[in-house]
Amino acid sequence: MGRPEKIRLGDTLIAQKIISQEQLKIALELQKKSGRRLGRVLIEQGFASDEQICEAISRQLNVPYVNLKFYNFNNDLVRRLPEAQARRFRAIVLEDKRSTCLVGMADPTDLFAFDELGRLPGVGPKSAQRIAFYLLAADATDVRRLASVLVEVTEKVRFCRVCGNVAEEEECRICRDPRRDRSIICVVEEPKDIAAIEKIREFRGRYHVLGGAISPIDGVGPEDLRIKELMTRVADGTITELILATDPNLEGEATATYLARLVKPLGIRVTRPASGLPVGGELEYADEVTLGRAFEGRRLIDV
Repeated sequence: MGRPEKIRLGDTLIAQKIISQEQLKIALELQKKSGRRLGRVLIEQGFASDEQICEAISRQLNVPYVNLKFYNFNNDLVRRLPEAQARRFRAIVLEDKRSTCLVGMADPTDLFAFDELGRLPGVGPKSAQRIAFYLLAADATDVRRLASVLVEVTEKVRFCRVCGNVAEEEECRICRDPRRDRSIICVVEEPKDIAAIEKIREFRGRYHVLGGAISPIDGVGPEDLRIKELMTRVADGTITELILATDPNLEGEATATYLARLVKPLGIRVTRPASGLPVGGELEYADEVTLGRAFEGRRLIDV
């Protein structure tokens, strides 16, 4: 990917009159004693701020400051790398007598990668950085294959016209399967809930995905969910049981109660998955709601 651009931090800060020769001398002595990075020593001594350091590097290398902001000297995102490894990252690096310090990416698209990866659920700034570095170091063929799969998913995968599950055709594999019981529908909030239930291999009916749960705080009402489609399915007279498998939280309970009242006049059996103590758990650690439901749903032991 080319040789990383390099500058000497002390010389750069002196040239831009951010620190003096005397301050650099003091910082280098402290660095030698403590083994800490020069940038951190300068910040701790109050000789320069992390922002001043990044701006100085930016001016020296003619790289927009925005490309350096994730690599300031005030946190652990600045990491020390052998120069050979730093080259693979197209890095802006600082030389000192001990080793090479990665402080920023020379390519603005790298910052774009962090921003885009950070949009994924459960991926924070540090996780986005780790993923981006992994992709930069990975074989180009593997990265292209991953990109191709992601594009293919967005182009080919759709939602089943019957239940709302993810599918590659008009109907998902569950709705097309003639072995599934058409008389039982399990209502879930999201397609991922179907995947969780299918793993247990206990349910042989069909599903209906609502696309969320009723949540007035978030501005989600019944009209925003696939409740109308559900009522159309249960109104044909073939459904005998409706399992309301929404999440066991405030929104999920509210949604289940709303649906139960809506379906009650149709004479369909409405059930809800049992909730209580987890297998392998201990009684003393259970919260009051879970423990209460466990006692309400107690069953007879056959011996």
